[in-house]
Amino acid sequence: LELDQPSDHKGDPVAIARRARLLQIEGEAAFHWGMVEDAVKLLEQALVLYGVSPRQGAFPVSGGMLWRHFWLFSTGRPKSAATASPVLEGASRAALMLAEIAYFQNDQKRSAECCITALDLASKNGESAVLASLCAAIACPMSGKRPRWLADRYRNIARAMIGRVGDHAEKTYIEHVGCLVDLDKARWQDAMNRAAGNVDYWRSHGHGRRVEEAATHAFFVAFFQGDLKRAS
Repeated sequence: LELDQPSDHKGDPVAIARRARLLQIEGEAAFHWGMVEDAVKLLEQALVLYGVSPRQGAFPVSGGMLWRHFWLFSTGRPKSAATASPVLEGASRAALMLAEIAYFQNDQKRSAECCITALDLASKNGESAVLASLCAAIACPMSGKRPRWLADRYRNIARAMIGRVGDHAEKTYIEHVGCLVDLDKARWQDAMNRAAGNVDYWRSHGHGRRVEEAATHAFFVAFFQGDLKRAS
């Protein structure tokens, strides 16, 4: 409600950023309610207002973006140590959500473009919990289809970064992604420990969707080990 306030000044940067944030929140809500087409439209509109996309649905990948990505991958730290900007944080989260939607729609090209865009926006914002989460998110789909060392590198960057940033909520998300990789490698006990810890944390914070995700991982571990009573 605070964000949804009319502004008397057209072109006011503060009002534009507020409107973009509102669209981003509405887009994320639409996605979680299963209204995928509405979510895409709202998130694209947010990125246009954030100044990321020249038009809705276009996310060009430039040489500069690839260079900053390579720097992050090779050094484990963003090239920029900029002061945190809520605009860059909001834009990076919106781009990551679009990448996730495209991934589930099996549009790998668009997912990659949105993911690189999100990573670049977050890295411009300096080292942060958001950037660490992005590295963990990128490691997740890589763990099954690309060389394992690539996924491990991103996950290790995420772990080191979150250790320096110290955001516990984002740390559990990284462990959530690590659980998927452990499942992929049949490291059952490690996966179960991660999943159980995440269930307890998210339940204590009243975050139903995250509890569901972590509990689903715990189910898969028990199921693949043949412990059907625990799986049930």
